[in-house]
Amino acid sequence: MDPQGKFPAFATCVRRVVLSGLDFSLLNLYPRLEVTYFPHMKTLPANKAKSLKCSKQAQGTLTKVVKMVEEDRYCPEIIQQVDSVIGLLKTAKRELLAGHLDTCAVHQLKSNKKKAIEELLKIYNLSN
Repeated sequence: MDPQGKFPAFATCVRRVVLSGLDFSLLNLYPRLEVTYFPHMKTLPANKAKSLKCSKQAQGTLTKVVKMVEEDRYCPEIIQQVDSVIGLLKTAKRELLAGHLDTCAVHQLKSNKKKAIEELLKIYNLSN
């Protein structure tokens, strides 16, 4: 079932979609849905699936940056690709943090408030 309980078949289809062709706007409508990346892998929450996709794109772009530097390409072109990698990694980080705050941190605040606050401060300090 989808979060509103209206479209059970739709939720099943979205839940088992392959990431390479996924329109992430669907996951924004249904943020609690999980996505199977590959059949042999466990099911990933939507935030981690988005983060994984961004991380893999960053990895591919970074490989391209290394090749461009080795080929002595025009510096502004390389810088543009480096900025792309940075943007993708920031998006991956933001998605991981959002998922953590939405699930893990909420549970931890209920069970061990002091430890949860220390962890959140640590994450905040690493981000700055």
